[in-house]
Amino acid sequence: MKTSEWILANLNVDGFYRVNYDEGNWERLLAVLQSDHKAIPPLNRAQIMDDAFHLAQTNIIDIVLALKTTQYLSKETEYTPWVSALYHLKQHLINMPPHTEVYGAMQKYLKKQLKPFLMHNIKNAAVNRTNWTHWTYSPEFYWLKEHACELGLDGCTDLARVWFREWMNNPRNNTIPADLRRSVYCHVIATGGLKKWGFVWDRMNSIGLYDDREQVLLARGLSCTRDTRLLNRIQQYFLDPSMGHDLLQRIMRIADLEHLQPLLWNYIIANTTAIFNDDGGDDYNLSHIINTLTARFYTQLELRQLLDFKAALPATGFNFTAEALHQAIERTETRGKWMEENQEKMVQWLTSAAR
Repeated sequence: MKTSEWILANLNVDGFYRVNYDEGNWERLLAVLQSDHKAIPPLNRAQIMDDAFHLAQTNIIDIVLALKTTQYLSKETEYTPWVSALYHLKQHLINMPPHTEVYGAMQKYLKKQLKPFLMHNIKNAAVNRTNWTHWTYSPEFYWLKEHACELGLDGCTDLARVWFREWMNNPRNNTIPADLRRSVYCHVIATGGLKKWGFVWDRMNSIGLYDDREQVLLARGLSCTRDTRLLNRIQQYFLDPSMGHDLLQRIMRIADLEHLQPLLWNYIIANTTAIFNDDGGDDYNLSHIINTLTARFYTQLELRQLLDFKAALPATGFNFTAEALHQAIERTETRGKWMEENQEKMVQWLTSAAR
């Protein structure tokens, strides 16, 4: 085989299997993706990334090689490869604590890569940033708008500020599209001041318990602040007994708010007696909370806290929780080792590629 020739297995993804290549063929495939990605069918472009990330997850190939399969994406205009890429890149974000350096580097890289695709679709849809709300509600457009707002791309952030200002001027008429409220609330709270936070706080309080879904959505937006005092205020609000339900059900409502998770975990380990005795000890809800709050754990401190919590668990009545803790301990040990081996080189590569 000539040095410029490359092999592509599982053409059009007819088979259900992973494909690995020798180092030379991987490098040639990467070169083709960079120089002429359309020489490879869209399904196979998606497959190359999917295979690479799954292989990297089990240390069969290096994580940097998997990341390199996404480097051509600034030229990608097809939907299918982007679904594959964002699934894996966002899985890394989901599994990383927001305060880590690699989390920030991944966000910057994603933003850089996604922007050309966003602009391409806006142009093809013959729309501009003032009439996003009139886009056809196809899965592609819904998906595109959601990720554009999550990553803080200009086309969405400009609109987010306009929509939010209109809502503040007329609080009874929230014109922010329902499918974008989660991202819009978060962006405005993260970049705005205390006045905006206070407005959303007042709206959340005025809703009360009659619209649980919207109340938690507003709380999710409020939790995007970086002010610990305000985060504590949200936690105290939802854990107050006047909110109804038992303690674990109240925690369950906000357990997946990522910026609140460290506070909630600290609350749980500081109040184990109340947690274990709540409503006779709700094993199922507690196991659910453990799985949610520990999903990003990887440090030795977090591992020690899990081991201590497991040691304090009552001998009977908490089978689901015991299993959740066992899985959390294994996951934390595995991720800790993986982060130790891969975090630094991921940060270096992502930082360089995002320039």
